[in-house]
Amino acid sequence: WTGKQGLLQVQYDQQTQKWHAYMPVTVQAPPKPIRHAISAYVDIGVRYPITAGHDGCTKAIAYNGAPMLSDWWYWNRKIAKASSDLKKCNGRDSSKRLSKLYRVRSRRHKDAINKMCYDYVQRCVKSGVSEIVVGDLTGILENNDKGAKTNTMTHNFWAHAYTVERLRCTAENFGISTRLADEYKTSSVCPWCGSGHVIKRGRLLKCLQCRREAHRDVCGMLNIGFVHGNFREGDINRVMTHPEVVSDFW
Repeated sequence: WTGKQGLLQVQYDQQTQKWHAYMPVTVQAPPKPIRHAISAYVDIGVRYPITAGHDGCTKAIAYNGAPMLSDWWYWNRKIAKASSDLKKCNGRDSSKRLSKLYRVRSRRHKDAINKMCYDYVQRCVKSGVSEIVVGDLTGILENNDKGAKTNTMTHNFWAHAYTVERLRCTAENFGISTRLADEYKTSSVCPWCGSGHVIKRGRLLKCLQCRREAHRDVCGMLNIGFVHGNFREGDINRVMTHPEVVSDFW
C-alpha cells in the first residue's frame, strides 16, 4: 500500500484460535466522478430488501431476498439443533461450536447485504445518480406482533438498519449522498390517486378506487419519490410497477 499508516492492532480470536492484525492506512481519495442532478429512491423490505428506481428510469428493480432468507433459515435450524443437543447433553446454554454457528449465520447474512448494496450503488453510478433517498424505518417494529415466524423474520432476519448503513457507506465511497425520508404508509397508499382504500394480496397492491394494481414495494418506492423527490404521475407506467427482479448479486 501507499499512504500514512495508522495504529496497528493485534487481536486474538477465541473461537477460531487465530491472531488477527488490523491497521488503517490513509490514502489519497480518487477524483470524484461527474454526477447529474438525478435522485434514486429506495424502499427497504424483507422479501425484497431493496426496491428502487430513479429519475428518468423506465423500470424499477427489486432485489430478491429469497436466497438470503433461505440461507438464514438453514443456519437457524443448525443453531436450534445444536442448542437443543447442548441442553440435553450437559444442560449448558452456550459452547464454542454454538458461538461459531451464530457467527457464520451473521457473517453470511451481512456478506449478502454488502454485495447487494454494492451492486445497487454500481447501477446508480452508471446512471449518474447524485443522491439516494431511502425510506426511514425508525420505530417500525414497535408494537408489531404478527406471529412467531413473521416476528422472527422481521426482528432477527430483517437487518434494515444495517442495510441503510451499508448503502450510505458504499454510496459515499463513490461520491453519492444518502438521505433518509419518512415512509409512513407509503406501501399502503395508491401512488396514482393517493387512496388508502386498497387490498394487499401477496406482493401486490390493488386500489379499490382507481382499480389499478402494482407491486407493493414499488408502490412504496414511487410514493417516496412523489413526496421527497421529483417523481410525477406521468412517470408511472405498467412496466415501472412490475419491477425487474435481481437475484444474481450473491
